[in-house]
Amino acid sequence: MAGGNMGDLSFSLTLKSRIEEETKKITKELNKIDATGKQAQNALEAISEATKGIGDKGGQGLKKLNDFVKELHRNIGVYSSEDFFSPKKLQQLESVQDGLYKIGRILGEVSKEGAGFNIFPNNVSTEANKAERELHKLSSIIDEINKRHGEGIQMFGVDSTNNIRQSLSELSKYRTELEQIRNNGGIHPITGLTASDVVKSAGYLNAIDEANTYAKVVKNAILERYKTEQDAEKKRKKDEADAAREAKANEKQRQNELKNTERRYDSLGNKVRQLRSEYSRGISIGADVSKAEAEINRLLSLMRALINIKGRLNSENWKDSLGMLGNIGSGHDTTLASRALQDQKAINQEVQKGIELEQKRQQEIAQSAAKARNDLAAAFAGANAEAKKMQSIVGDIKSLFLQGGIVFGAQQFFNSIVQTGGEIVQQHVALRSILGDVQKADELFAQTQQLALQSPFKFGDRPVGPRAIWTSL
Repeated sequence: MAGGNMGDLSFSLTLKSRIEEETKKITKELNKIDATGKQAQNALEAISEATKGIGDKGGQGLKKLNDFVKELHRNIGVYSSEDFFSPKKLQQLESVQDGLYKIGRILGEVSKEGAGFNIFPNNVSTEANKAERELHKLSSIIDEINKRHGEGIQMFGVDSTNNIRQSLSELSKYRTELEQIRNNGGIHPITGLTASDVVKSAGYLNAIDEANTYAKVVKNAILERYKTEQDAEKKRKKDEADAAREAKANEKQRQNELKNTERRYDSLGNKVRQLRSEYSRGISIGADVSKAEAEINRLLSLMRALINIKGRLNSENWKDSLGMLGNIGSGHDTTLASRALQDQKAINQEVQKGIELEQKRQQEIAQSAAKARNDLAAAFAGANAEAKKMQSIVGDIKSLFLQGGIVFGAQQFFNSIVQTGGEIVQQHVALRSILGDVQKADELFAQTQQLALQSPFKFGDRPVGPRAIWTSL
């Protein structure tokens, strides 16, 4: 039996057919797991070598099949774990495993070593193999629970892990029991229980459920913490981005407000200079400058406020001063200043116009006074001439009246005439000078002469001088 192919083997066609049937099932399941067909090919080679080496007492023909079974056990453990649990793949792998067990029993039936020879190196029974599988699965579960246990301590503290420690203790007892079953050919040396009995017991199932439940709680908590951390990280990045955008916007606003502050300060300064110019002009001509002065003080107050805002915008705490500028010194303030400037200009122009009119009137008065003085001088000259003529006449009359003895009386008479005539001329000229209006002065003087004719008093006895006439007006 050591040589030849499968058709040359010394066992019945029935056993051969059974091996071929199980091999087809195995390759079919393996092709579902591995679409490349590599796993199925490896299984066929391992089974072929195993059937050829049945008579090999060293078991070298079974080495490849044993290695394949070990790898299969490892994959079953992986897909039984919490992280990679896959019911479908686990079912497929266990189906392959069952097929290999069947082939192993068939090979054992035809082996020269007699029944019971199988593909496993420790030659244990089927129950022992099952104990091995369950032990591997339980070990994977315990490893996973221990991992979650450590994470749970970090997250919740030692006191929160009392239940899981108890479950781990129970699972460790069951693992020891399965090891004893595996090592004793599939039956517990004391209780006589098999692996199936253990894994189906309420205590075992309860311990597994509690452990899985705790592992799930810890896992969910880890996921939640991870999600919380992720959310916190997203929020942090968002806050940083928002802060960066806000800082950029604040800096842009600060620069704009600094520019506006300087622009408004310069604009108000120009208005102050213009108002001060009109203010000084108004002072020089005696105009009312109260409104201009009030507006200048208002603008200076605004300019001081703008200087203060500029200083604060350039300080370390400039963010607290954003928006403080507002409408301070804006177009509305310059409009009010322009109105005040125009009003002061109008007042100054009106006062200047009055001054010019007064100067013109004073000039006309001066001209009239000069003319009056000239007329008065001419009148005095004429009066003197008339006086001289009268004196000549008086001299002639005196010589005539000396003969009649009335020289003194006649002389007094003529002197009175000369004196009165000179006074009348003087009063007339003075009246023209005071009134500045020749026509009106002549009318008043004529009225005075008419009054003198009708009055019993002499001309010199009445207060008809220029002062008296001016007082009577």
